Amino acid sequence: MQRPHFAKSIVTTFSLRTDDALGRIWKNSVGKPMAHSQAWGYKSKHEASYSGGRLVCSDELLRNVLTTRDADLLVLVKLQRYEKGIGYRDSRFSHTISVIRIKRTLDFEFYRGVVNKLHQSRF
Repeated sequence: MQRPHFAKSIVTTFSLRTDDALGRIWKNSVGKPMAHSQAWGYKSKHEASYSGGRLVCSDELLRNVLTTRDADLLVLVKLQRYEKGIGYRDSRFSHTISVIRIKRTLDFEFYRGVVNKLHQSRF
């Protein structure tokens, strides 16, 4: 399992470093924690294996990155729901999609997409 990490250009520009071999905590040049890299997962003999990761950064670092790069951050949110079939009803998936735009000021805008859209099988 790999932990999420910053691009080399971000590490260099913002003088980030990590002290541990796993890269869990990212600090600035004065040693202040600016981000946490997290990973998790499990394996099971009887079920599918699951894993995930996230990179949680301070508002200070996010604001600096967006301002320096003259950029906004777009976050795609995809929720998938599974309903097991009962009786004559088949199992089905539905999806909800939205986008969040985070501006340099850290204000954000929410763009609603489809909600509970039933997945149509192509087969």
